[in-house]
Amino acid sequence: MHPPKPSIKDERLSGSASASASGSSAGSSRGSGVAPGSNAHNNNAASLPHDADTELTRLIIQALGDMGYHDAKETLSRESGVRVESEHVSDFKHAILTGDYQRAEARLLELELADSASPVQSLFLIREQKFLEQLEARQSGQALETLRRELAPCKYSTDRLHFLSSLIMSSSAEDLRRRADWPGADGGSRANLLKRLSADISPNSMIPECKLQSLLDRARDEQVRDCLYHVSRTPVSLLASGHQCPRTAFPLHTHVQLMDQREEVWHVQFSPTGTFLATSSSDGTIIIYTTRDWEVLHVLNRRTTEQAQADRQANIWRGVTYVVFSPDESTLLACSQDPAIALWDIATGLRLNMISHTHRQPVSCAAFLPKSARSTGFVSGALDRQMNLYDMTGEVLHTWEPGRVYDLKVSEDGRFLAVVAENNRVQVYDLESREMVNQMQSSWQLTCLTISKDSRRILLSCSPLQDGPHHAHTTEVQEYSLPDLKMLRRYEGQKQGEFVIRSSYGGYDEQFVLSGSEDADVVIWHRLSETLIERVPGHTKSVGCVVWNPAVDAEWASGSDDGTVRIWTIGSGPDSARNVSPPPPTKDAPAASSTPLPPASSASATTSNGGSRSALNGSTVWNVHRARVNRPA
Repeated sequence: MHPPKPSIKDERLSGSASASASGSSAGSSRGSGVAPGSNAHNNNAASLPHDADTELTRLIIQALGDMGYHDAKETLSRESGVRVESEHVSDFKHAILTGDYQRAEARLLELELADSASPVQSLFLIREQKFLEQLEARQSGQALETLRRELAPCKYSTDRLHFLSSLIMSSSAEDLRRRADWPGADGGSRANLLKRLSADISPNSMIPECKLQSLLDRARDEQVRDCLYHVSRTPVSLLASGHQCPRTAFPLHTHVQLMDQREEVWHVQFSPTGTFLATSSSDGTIIIYTTRDWEVLHVLNRRTTEQAQADRQANIWRGVTYVVFSPDESTLLACSQDPAIALWDIATGLRLNMISHTHRQPVSCAAFLPKSARSTGFVSGALDRQMNLYDMTGEVLHTWEPGRVYDLKVSEDGRFLAVVAENNRVQVYDLESREMVNQMQSSWQLTCLTISKDSRRILLSCSPLQDGPHHAHTTEVQEYSLPDLKMLRRYEGQKQGEFVIRSSYGGYDEQFVLSGSEDADVVIWHRLSETLIERVPGHTKSVGCVVWNPAVDAEWASGSDDGTVRIWTIGSGPDSARNVSPPPPTKDAPAASSTPLPPASSASATTSNGGSRSALNGSTVWNVHRARVNRPA
């Protein structure tokens, strides 16, 4: 016989209703803390039988109620003799939704908890809701008593307790809701609380909300995960015996071929909402397109016509190697083959700032802090072994020294900064503490990385070391967990040996992995199964960058050394090609805050034999994006 699951009383929590504040959130706050209490189980009254037939009947009854068929719900319950929940659970839910938190605590003590539940957390959440409602009703004295006599004795989270204490200084109810990121007593917060608490209560006592629907959704998700070509968000049918999308439903058709760049395309990037596409080239130009009609919005070049001609005559290349949009799509940041960072206004096409004094060697990569971060700004990494954190004015807030930096990304949740550094190391930094939290060294040559939207995984593009253990013709894209850097999956099939080839996630749920290739193809894998599903021809030279449109289920872009950018969608007709040649570089009109670049020197300028392979002091170096990958230490 299995032992009963723990209840709150088993955790020796008293905090009973008789010691809590009276009735509603507006009542008095004479509560008790957490003290040793009874160790007896009290689950029988609140739990219901849970054999297979009874569980199915309970799920159907709940689903009928969720869909509004209340008469059918009552009929099925009466005829089957099965109830969805006990009277104790019904009373608990009613107490939460009506703000009777004294009664809610009393009923919570009688409910069976899930195996992983934290009784202290459940009690804390109820008292926190009561505290916030008292503050919203401008009952500061009662809220302070709740904080001292009920929340503090729980000893659940010191940081959370300090945050709640700071809310007492809120100037108004609106200010409170904004600071606490809380919708208010009448804004759905009680329903949200009930949903959070339901996860801690055993389904023997209370079925989680919309449980049958969640089970059906999970079954649909399983079918989608098993489909190699699924790109649509439309729910699949559960009535069919199986689900497999045809290959023709995958975006393998060149919808538009953008031929506006004059030289090799080195980087391609969609804006966060998919409104814009930015492409950069070896000749130093950046082109911003509107994705609605694929028209050129801006052609950007920080050099004047005279400067560009002089550089070309001197065989000096200042190609733009990296472009990235700000989260609000107001700014474009660009890195080039020199120690400068340029920031452009997307609305006007004007240069906002030129930061040329923070790095001593070419800036290889950069990333904006996401909206979820506590502050705005961006991070840059360079070959001078430095990585800088800036505010939006360009002031350096912090500097790391990880070694030569070849690529970096900031996780979407704003917590982590992942870096590919020299000696084939991957480093993970906590952005709040600014400390390195993990590091690994690979037996592969690492060239670039991508972080998943859920901030839990990273992709690394790999090629074999010259004297390493891997075969000279073997290349991989590898997936690791973040932040613990445990190997998850490997993807083989792309060609990468001489140049940096970028990989990325694709699909609305990132169900694909895409990579460019030196054989002019784009290689696509099904992420979970690691199956290579497509080698997509079309370009005539090496494909260095591939990126999926975040706003469109079935659209992605590829940039190549053949000077074109292809937009791929679902279709079967002939390719559509446009060649709208951009105007030559014109005299730039930087804002007053712009800083002029220092004159070219052997320390900052990169000479090139053809623009793709660079040599400096007689040594082959990693030229930010398009150079050989055999790098000096």
